[in-house]
Amino acid sequence: GMSVNVIYLKGNPDLDFKFELAGVNVVGDFASKNPVFQLLQIRKYLTSKTAILHCHLPRAELIGSIAKKKNLLILSKHNSEPFFPGAPEFVSRFLSRFVSKRASACIAISNAVRDYIVDNDEITKSLQIDVIPYGFDEDFKLDPDVRHKLLMQLPQGSPIVGAVGRLAPQKDYPTLLHAFSVFLLHSPTAQLIILGSGPDEEKLHKLTQDLEITQNVKFVGNSNQVSEWMSLFDFFVLPSRYEGFGLVLLEAMQSETPIIAAKNSAIPEILGEDYFGLFQTSDVASLSQQLYNFSFIAKRKESKRLLEQRLELFRPDIMGARVNSIYLKVAS
Repeated sequence: GMSVNVIYLKGNPDLDFKFELAGVNVVGDFASKNPVFQLLQIRKYLTSKTAILHCHLPRAELIGSIAKKKNLLILSKHNSEPFFPGAPEFVSRFLSRFVSKRASACIAISNAVRDYIVDNDEITKSLQIDVIPYGFDEDFKLDPDVRHKLLMQLPQGSPIVGAVGRLAPQKDYPTLLHAFSVFLLHSPTAQLIILGSGPDEEKLHKLTQDLEITQNVKFVGNSNQVSEWMSLFDFFVLPSRYEGFGLVLLEAMQSETPIIAAKNSAIPEILGEDYFGLFQTSDVASLSQQLYNFSFIAKRKESKRLLEQRLELFRPDIMGARVNSIYLKVAS
């Protein structure tokens, strides 16, 4: 019942066809331009419009807060990290508070994100924060031919451990590689499949060589076959030092893949505080023990059972209704 325009500021519009199928207008006129140009052009674009401007991530928040004119502004906070990573703390805090002063509402995708921005004083006390987790309803259809081709690349009868995410410090792949090298003492033919790319790629390749496990580790890079790969993993590992939410956990849940994950930030919120597949963050011994535990079928079956129940908490209709209530409250 709403007229929706999605304005993207950088990158490729990989999801444009999904938006268009839903009747959403995708605006790419300002993409990958100078931020000042984007600000001026979006301000002009909004001149004759009465809208709710719902901004995601710092660049969009900053541009939207200045360009909005008399339109209403809603912020969605996705990350447990500074508004402006790498900048002096007072600069990040100033920019975040500047944006929040001009907003009518703020949504955090997890309690961990809310607590981070409050504890670090990156939001004005007068702005209420509503915690609304992601809803997930990906159309999970496997291509059987693609899956079969991938399967043929893997040794039969060996445990397949999977990881998906950017090769960046936040994801803490060194801990995973060290723990996997210990796990190989128990399961010498096990394979670790890592999907993703990023700034740590060269460093991680070298670490794999230093640990002498290159024959057991496959770096796939970025892939549009994540669902097919996920369905082949005997279990999935998320070793991150922190996550604002961890949407990949919901992808693993929907593919019925058992999960091992670091116990920090929003991860226990998603999997459950008492979920038995959690390990101590950056602790090689703790993770290698979990890899061993999950090599047993009974453990993986129990994980699947618990995660299937957990996925019900993240239905898209629940998220949609809660976001819509924010829109209605702000508009009134």
